[in-house]
Amino acid sequence: MMNSRVFQIYLFLSVTCVFLTALHTSPALALCAAPQEAGTWINTNRSENPYSIEIKLIDCGDQVLNGVQTKTRYGITVSVKQSSGALYHRPQVEAQYRAAGGKQWLVAKVPTGGYVDNIWMRTISKDGKQRLYTHIRHKSLDSKPDATSKFWFIKK
Repeated sequence: MMNSRVFQIYLFLSVTCVFLTALHTSPALALCAAPQEAGTWINTNRSENPYSIEIKLIDCGDQVLNGVQTKTRYGITVSVKQSSGALYHRPQVEAQYRAAGGKQWLVAKVPTGGYVDNIWMRTISKDGKQRLYTHIRHKSLDSKPDATSKFWFIKK
């Protein structure tokens, strides 16, 4: 008889502990923050292309779905000025961080027609302001030569 009473007390205390823990638990907070490169950036030389780059956080990889850790994803949209003066927004592509030269770079591959632009981006403080520095390797998809460009952008 005593064992049954001990079991009832144990069961009551266990359920009470679970209830109190659930009652006082804070909701989980997202581990992701928008990257410092996030936002719309305008080329400091307005006559050059790309004219602007928009960078944003697409998905935060702070959860597990069906036993698989989700991935943090970033997207960039590159806009170029056409000969008519109108802006053409290339389709958004995914970007990811890579280390090179002891620095973290946000890297994306942007198809441009006859080339694929490998754009390496990072923020740098220059003249007391945050700037986006880009190093672009224009990889030819045919017999044209490859090229390299470097640009500075300011936040819009």
